[in-house]
Amino acid sequence: MSQKQEPLVTIITITFDLIKSGREKYFRQCLESVRQQTYKNIEHIIIDGASKDGTLKMISEYVEKGWIKLYSEADKGIYDAMNKGIKKASGKYINFLHTDDFFQNKDAVKLSVSALEESGADYSFADTQGIDAERNKPVDVWHGNINKIPFGTHYCHQSMFTSREALLELSGFDTSYRISADSDLMTKLVSLDKKYVYIPKTIVSYRSGGLSNQYIKETRKEHSAAFYKHLGKENGLSRLECSLLWNFSLFHEKNLFYCLLFGRKIVNPFWRAEYYKRFFGADNLRAQIKRLLPWPVRKPIVVLYKMLKPKKQ
Repeated sequence: MSQKQEPLVTIITITFDLIKSGREKYFRQCLESVRQQTYKNIEHIIIDGASKDGTLKMISEYVEKGWIKLYSEADKGIYDAMNKGIKKASGKYINFLHTDDFFQNKDAVKLSVSALEESGADYSFADTQGIDAERNKPVDVWHGNINKIPFGTHYCHQSMFTSREALLELSGFDTSYRISADSDLMTKLVSLDKKYVYIPKTIVSYRSGGLSNQYIKETRKEHSAAFYKHLGKENGLSRLECSLLWNFSLFHEKNLFYCLLFGRKIVNPFWRAEYYKRFFGADNLRAQIKRLLPWPVRKPIVVLYKMLKPKKQ
């Protein structure tokens, strides 16, 4: 595919008082990762919320280089800013890359566009490398899986490339959500049966500690509300049941037998398979047995297990 044939891709990054919050270094890394992409037909738009700490001066360096386009005005929050970005975008496909995140794969955009063009899909997603923000070290890779959407562990939205047409059809992000408007949009895409394509490659790195990590209870409330509204209700699940499914919360809040029988309520066969895969996983069964049996009962089992466990050569 020659550059003339390559569709334009818009990368949108939201900023506000980066210097004050100590995120200038991460922001520069984000910009560099876009600039280093092997796919060249990219416009990178910065939507700033009227920063007052010197951020705009710093960003202007990259405007002068021709790397980015900058728009700065007060907004009503991150999702309002993201909607402004959609309206400013000229690309056929749009990706939202936050200031703390970066493309770790130089072919990230190329892989995504190729998959979208070849499949005719409305959106794509891929695997994501997590980074511990405090230690600045890689942690687990988040493997994208659309069948995990009831649990809120389906895929990281930074790996997502969506057609501008689909985003406009959905009217962008629902700003009534403070934290999980991205989850709301993802569930709407599934409920409307929009075509997707999964890219089994790690293309982006994200740092933990964003809004959804800081406000776990509110994240659970908002994601489960969005899932119930767009998918859960029509699949026979109640609001409470959708909340219990979020991040497999019921495994920590309900007993073993409740969790075992709960899977029968999940009528979607792909969701149910993911549920039981996690339920019968060693980590969950170990935790459930620990909760179910008091230590005096567990102790001889543990001792016997250690005695019989094969020794490493």
